[in-house]
Amino acid sequence: MGGNQLLTVVFTGLKAQDRGKLSFEIAEPMTGWKFKITEFNSVGNTICFSMPGFPHTLKNTLTSVIVYYQGAAIYESPFLYVPVLDRMYILFYSFSNSSIVIFI
Repeated sequence: MGGNQLLTVVFTGLKAQDRGKLSFEIAEPMTGWKFKITEFNSVGNTICFSMPGFPHTLKNTLTSVIVYYQGAAIYESPFLYVPVLDRMYILFYSFSNSSIVIFI
């Protein structure tokens, strides 16, 4: 996945009053890059937010999504950034004397 992808976190037994006590952070230990998620949507036991674009996009990078409850880390999950999902590529196909341009 790349930046601006929708990430969904499903909790079991999440109470309405606990939603305000949750926070999320994306961290990459090799470069020390961190991003705090400030806006997320919640419906029932589900919380959704958009992943930020990773600034170092030369190769696939493994990061962590960290869930905090009242400031304490309660869960950590891996997330793989794939840089080709953050870029637009142009592919050229030649058929005889004509070319077709495809934007992905």
